[in-house]
Amino acid sequence: MSALVMASYVVFSDSSPYCTLCWAGIIGYGLYYMALDLEAGLIAAPFLLAVGYLTNYLHADYPDQAALVLKAALAQHILSWACQFYGHFHYEGNAPAVFDNLVQPLVLAPYFVIFEIMFIFGHRKPLEKKILRQAKIVLDEHNKEKRVKKNM
Repeated sequence: MSALVMASYVVFSDSSPYCTLCWAGIIGYGLYYMALDLEAGLIAAPFLLAVGYLTNYLHADYPDQAALVLKAALAQHILSWACQFYGHFHYEGNAPAVFDNLVQPLVLAPYFVIFEIMFIFGHRKPLEKKILRQAKIVLDEHNKEKRVKKNM
């Protein structure tokens, strides 16, 4: 979401400070999420709209605070990436998905969070069980490979 905050400072029209790259991103995220799964997309929509409204409000109505908002968004963005890298290298022993495919961390990771929220509230239990089963298989295989490499 910090990327959307930063994108709100890319204004397409001087006559309308609310016409920003942030809204293009929100529309793109929303439509893509709805195309993948309508329920998840509809659940994500209010959060995306809230981010869009808040960031554009801060940008348009408090232009003197732009530097502070951008610094905060950039700091949060960098901290999030640092935590992501640390978690992957420390706990998994491998690089995060950003090295394989840029779409995964920027688009699908927030989508994954939406599903985690849905699972917490009891939605899609069969899907959750299927994902957990598959994740266990992949994790067991990954751990087996790590043990083999360690014993070499």
